[in-house]
Amino acid sequence: MTFTIRSRGGNHPHFPVRLLHGNQSSTDLEAIIEPAANRDGDHFWDQSQARAGPWFLPPFQRPAVWTDLQKERFVESALLGISLGSLVVVDALHCPMPSNDRFAATDRWLLDGQQRVSALLAYRADEISVFRGTECEHRWSDLGEIERRKFWYIQIGIVKIETDDPDYCREIYDRLNFGGTPHTVGQRALTR
Repeated sequence: MTFTIRSRGGNHPHFPVRLLHGNQSSTDLEAIIEPAANRDGDHFWDQSQARAGPWFLPPFQRPAVWTDLQKERFVESALLGISLGSLVVVDALHCPMPSNDRFAATDRWLLDGQQRVSALLAYRADEISVFRGTECEHRWSDLGEIERRKFWYIQIGIVKIETDDPDYCREIYDRLNFGGTPHTVGQRALTR
């Protein structure tokens, strides 16, 4: 399904009606990577859906494709204080519940951020080491309780959109993931 782009009219006839309506906030990484933080009545959702942390992956979502090195670099960015961007998730809590007494199929879909969430989960599961070859090299299991808490409290942006329309979710997904041009290795700042 293709969405019809409509004009706002009025003083700005060339500006379309906004497609992405959502609440922007942030969450700490603990809410993503700590299993105890993600127990919230899972029987209300269709458990046959693939998951990434506390969210479900929509059926059109690509698989996890980041290499271990990409995952390591992302976790290192978190530890270095570099912005982690924003995840885009569906919060259909206030949408009508289907007759099966479960939330809408779109609820808790992760539309953007699967690779980042997968990297955080790999770190938490001790599947990757970060800062390899430096005095800061470590795995999750090497961290003490204070270091783990410091990591848990790192913030990541989150945009929550409310919808039960899978076609709307597809439109958002495609616009978020297919609009840019990937950089080439020759365009790295450190190689110039």
